Amino acid sequence: MDATDLVFIDPPGTGYGREFTAGAVRHFSSVRDDARVMADFMARWLEQHGRRGSPKLIAAESYGGVRLGLVAAELGRRTRPILFDGYLLISPSTLAVEDDEKARGFIANAVGALPSLAAAAAYYHKGAYSTLPADELQRKAIAFAQGRYRAALERKERLSPVDRARVADDVSAFTGVPSAQISRSSLVVPIDAFVKLLLAERAERIGLGDSRAHALLALTRKAPPPYDDPSTSRWTMNFSWDDAIDGYFRNAVGYPVTSTYVRYSGAVYDTWRWDALPAEQHIAPILMAQINRDRSSALLALGYYDLIIPYGLPLHDYRAAAGQSQRLTVRLFAAGHAVFNDATAQRAAGEALRNLIGQSIANHNARSAARRGL
Repeated sequence: MDATDLVFIDPPGTGYGREFTAGAVRHFSSVRDDARVMADFMARWLEQHGRRGSPKLIAAESYGGVRLGLVAAELGRRTRPILFDGYLLISPSTLAVEDDEKARGFIANAVGALPSLAAAAAYYHKGAYSTLPADELQRKAIAFAQGRYRAALERKERLSPVDRARVADDVSAFTGVPSAQISRSSLVVPIDAFVKLLLAERAERIGLGDSRAHALLALTRKAPPPYDDPSTSRWTMNFSWDDAIDGYFRNAVGYPVTSTYVRYSGAVYDTWRWDALPAEQHIAPILMAQINRDRSSALLALGYYDLIIPYGLPLHDYRAAAGQSQRLTVRLFAAGHAVFNDATAQRAAGEALRNLIGQSIANHNARSAARRGL
């Protein structure tokens, strides 16, 4: 807060964001409409507050990775374009489609998930690599996943029994799941099965948002999704997160609250329309092209213990899209899906963010100087 002004935006139907006409939220509940209304709001806010000429950094987490890419593209192609100097991507989704598994493909999902499964297994002292430092395990898991594992899955039906058994043993060494079970499941460990398999001997399941969280399976089964996840707030906090947020804005910020804070909106989620065009399905190439063209900078912040969007997926997509570009910084932290919420990751993540802010200001100054012909 000492380095930037912060503007938080609640999309219609979430947080304190409300529609003026009952039922109107459905008009914003789609990939393209959501991006358009966000872009319109940003453009109006910057104009009304005289901040079009200020350095601008945009941050997004999870599905926000899709929103961010489309919003940036929308603002960049307007008659009076608005360009961002920096981008913060926290555990971002890179696909603007409903079923990531079908869109990305069986092999890509399995390969992308394996490093996060390995991190979770190592945390619970499972598998053959639990004594490796996190960064060394990450390099080893990615090398295996993108190399021999991908090759084996691509020729799965043509593998000899010996080779199939060897691959199953390798996957078992990383994930702690028995080789026989891996062999029976097409050499893949599905995430929804893994969260219940890893601590099966303790009758517990691990979290999706943070695989270091765990709770008795018999208890989590009684909660409706997404709150059956032991890394959600009802399991990790002894107070109401919604009340805490509401109290902060009312009392500390002095925001004139006129409605109840909505952290999760079934009305929005249940009516969402996945209407992205094929060209917009993969966000990473779109965003990296804009970053390079505008001479901006981006920080990709990922957590080892994220099973909602396993870090191998955005890591692969953005590294492939960035190529030789030096404008993307990738940082992995001992954290789950919400990297900046993690007490152990906050200091290092904060330093990375401060570096991004500095780079963004430098980008803005260089662009301004170029416009003035200096």
